[in-house]
Amino acid sequence: KLQFLYFIGTRYFKKGTKTLLIIISMNSLLLLSSAFAAQEMVKTPHGLRLAKCVHTVPNGAIVEEQVDGSTLVSHPKGSYRIERDEDCVQEVQTTLTKRRRSQPIKNLKTWEDYASFASTAPMYNFTSTYGVPNEEPTHGSQLLYYFIGFENLHEKTDVTIVQPVVNYDYSGQYPDGWSMEPWNCCPSGQSLKGENKKISAGDDVFTWIYTSKDADSTVTIGLSATDGSDLTQFSVKTNKRVWDWASATLEDYSSTCDEKNAKPFDFNKMVITDSKGSPVDMPWKTINQTACKGGAIVNSETSVSIYGKDMPH
Repeated sequence: KLQFLYFIGTRYFKKGTKTLLIIISMNSLLLLSSAFAAQEMVKTPHGLRLAKCVHTVPNGAIVEEQVDGSTLVSHPKGSYRIERDEDCVQEVQTTLTKRRRSQPIKNLKTWEDYASFASTAPMYNFTSTYGVPNEEPTHGSQLLYYFIGFENLHEKTDVTIVQPVVNYDYSGQYPDGWSMEPWNCCPSGQSLKGENKKISAGDDVFTWIYTSKDADSTVTIGLSATDGSDLTQFSVKTNKRVWDWASATLEDYSSTCDEKNAKPFDFNKMVITDSKGSPVDMPWKTINQTACKGGAIVNSETSVSIYGKDMPH
């Protein structure tokens, strides 16, 4: 963004005062972007975030937003607070809040391939068995995120997203190869992730998003091997948020076509239910074929396959 704005300014500055007025009107945005650009960034499954805004919480922790803007992390081994940080609050407003009432992916360019739908009925639970490709794409500097997710896209409260995520990483952010952890963006401006667990090509991974129905409602995001081992999960107080948008997604950072998956990443046995446990219709829609001829294929209401490249027709 900074390079693009600078180009406009230098190219058209001599043609009159209109560009000067544009530069003045963008001044606060430039200052904010410059401040963020000078700090370390982390690649997350919901966009680039300031490193100081990304936190790993203990396995089984419960997270709750506080009145003073801090985030309370509770765990049997001890509780602690993540203090409110204005940089984190401002940054997440620029990446998620502006997506309300628009196409969610429109402002997240790294969401390479996905299927999604909006629901008129509140959704509570979302489960799937991921079929990890029996494949190790060419090692480069790529980071690929695969996940199902819920968002409260059309509410008046801050937009948030819950994501049980499988990674394929050679950027150095995670152990090389395949691994997994749950994510939530962004109570009080913070991005939260659970403990990372190593997995292997060809594994099946059970994933879940469970929302309780009580007055003090929580949403639990988790993953495990299909036999229940290697479990990683945490819970977040919903703060009365209602899930109305679902997705199955590949998010892509720094990959060439050779560094994407040619075999499908399968989201199988997908089930979404309402507050009574009744199934919710899942009218999945996909985008057009993307870079490297990848894309998402809806196999059925309960199955979506995502190809990073060379999607079959």
